[in-house]
Order: sequence, then structure tokens, then C-alpha cells
Amino acid sequence: MRKLHCLLLGIILLIGEGLFAQNVEVTGKVTDPTGSPIPNATIKIKGIKAGTSADLNGAFKIKAPGNAVLIISGIGYENKEVKIGGVTSLSIQLNTDSKSLSEVVVTGVGVATNKKKLGISVESVSG
Repeated sequence: MRKLHCLLLGIILLIGEGLFAQNVEVTGKVTDPTGSPIPNATIKIKGIKAGTSADLNGAFKIKAPGNAVLIISGIGYENKEVKIGGVTSLSIQLNTDSKSLSEVVVTGVGVATNKKKLGISVESVSG
């Protein structure tokens, strides 16, 4: 009888753990304040290295635990954290980042530096 109780308790624990560990497929769209899609926005699951990116229309699909928090980011936009809370469809709006880059230096050597330190020809491209 005792073995039966232990077996039932073990089964209940395994089923309960499986219910809490359920992943849900979340779909959504990432847009800017004007409603335009943000292509290639990054969607990551907080605390996990898993993630995806939005397509050219800002749409994405990701499997995540039901209690997960998504971190959405895009170049030129502020990061945003969104708790899933069992929702399977999201519409996320990112605000534009007030910081802007004055200049970007691209080198072929893979080391970030400024133009004055380079011993090679340098061209600047402005916005």
C-alpha cells in the first residue's frame, strides 16, 4: 500500500511539473510610434539565451514559458520588456531612442577606434 502511495505521489509531481513547464508559442508584431513595422527587431527571453528576430513586416514567432518576460529591442529604439502571462498574441510598440550616433567608424581590422589613430585612409558618411 505504501508503495502505491509513493508511486501516485511521484506521478502527481511529474504531471504538475509538466504543467508548469509548458512552453507556449507567442506570435506578435513590433512597430514604431507611427505604426510602421520595425524589421529585424530582436526578441529575447529574459534569463535564457533563446531568442528570435522579426521579419521585414515586424512579425515574429517564439516558443517561451508561459510566465516568461520578453526583451524586445531594435536599432534606434529603446528596449522594452513585456511579460507574456499566458498571452499568445502580442502587439509591441517601441519608442525611438533619443540618443543618436554622430559618427560610426568601420574598420577592416575588427578593432574599434577613432579616425585619428588609424594609419589608413578614412572616409566619413553622414546621414
